Amino acid sequence: MAVSVETDAAGRYRVRSFYVVSQEEIDRKRAKGHVRLALK
Repeated sequence: MAVSVETDAAGRYRVRSFYVVSQEEIDRKRAKGHVRLALK
């Protein structure tokens, strides 16, 4: 699953969109540098 987030005026994170992606698509995007890991 891919998740896009944005910050609101108060600085809180809000989910903007989310969608299911295949492992192949993730691998392609990672190879192009378009995938970022969400870290705690």
